[in-house]
Amino acid sequence: MEKTLGQYLLFELEKSNYTQAEFARKMNISKSSLNKYVQDERQIPLDLLVKFATELKFSIDEIFNLNFSNELDNLTASECTLITELSKIRG
Repeated sequence: MEKTLGQYLLFELEKSNYTQAEFARKMNISKSSLNKYVQDERQIPLDLLVKFATELKFSIDEIFNLNFSNELDNLTASECTLITELSKIRG
């Protein structure tokens, strides 16, 4: 079974030994917002996803190997362009 984006985020948090409270504080977001991202109850804004990836040291490319196409349906054209550009930068 493939992971959702929230499950992947939770895995990366645990791997980095962050509690949700610590990570939320570091990212300057509420713990309840982070919990909604982890529970796949709220879509993670792309700019915040980039911050998460940078802090937790995972590649944005890794996430696109996950099966969460339903979460990608709501991306704007500019967000898709940003993803394409980030992919080029990361090689």
